[in-house]
Amino acid sequence: MTIMGKVRFDETGDNAEFSHRIGQHQNGKIVLVWPADAATGRMNFPAVPW
Repeated sequence: MTIMGKVRFDETGDNAEFSHRIGQHQNGKIVLVWPADAATGRMNFPAVPW
């Protein structure tokens, strides 16, 4: 177990426990927005006004 979660390497050297996370910069901080079970905030949907 590490600060980034569980680490376990398979026979090819890949971390079989790896899971992607999506974060956004919000109010000067990085907020995890996906997956839902790891989210620390809600996703903002910025839009360009064109």
